[in-house]
Amino acid sequence: MNIPGVIDGKYRINITNIIGEGRFSHIYLSHDKSDEAQLRPLAVKVICLPKRKRKLGQKHLPDLIPTTLSHPNVGKILYSSTLNAKYDEEDYSLPVLVMEVYPASLNKYICTKRPSHDQRLHMLQQLYSVVNYTHSLHIVHYDLKPENIMVSEEGKLILIDFGLSRRIVN
Repeated sequence: MNIPGVIDGKYRINITNIIGEGRFSHIYLSHDKSDEAQLRPLAVKVICLPKRKRKLGQKHLPDLIPTTLSHPNVGKILYSSTLNAKYDEEDYSLPVLVMEVYPASLNKYICTKRPSHDQRLHMLQQLYSVVNYTHSLHIVHYDLKPENIMVSEEGKLILIDFGLSRRIVN
């Protein structure tokens, strides 16, 4: 995929540094151009939908569900836009999401930090809280796994990647 190095003049993407990949996305390391002195790391998720879904005009992107959620354990989307890029020999306008970067996934955190039994119980309570919250809004994540649970520097769990999530209507 051929993408430009800056999104909307605001976020500089390090296109050589892919920090994550999913079935329909690539995640690049980025930073806010207006804050170049601090260079706070950010993640830019470029959503590469299959051709059949691109033609639908991306009317509903489950990844944008977090913009409607207000919970301390849901990863925040700081900015969303589209990016003109060349993909599969064609030009497309691909959705992009700018998010915070977290130091570790749940697996990595547990293996490297070795949290105590009480800390693990607290983490489980946070996970229960965020899943209970999303379910109370009839949103099912559908991809709940340790790789989609990040841990902040302070040890707070953050649920990310709502790409497969759906709002369940009765």
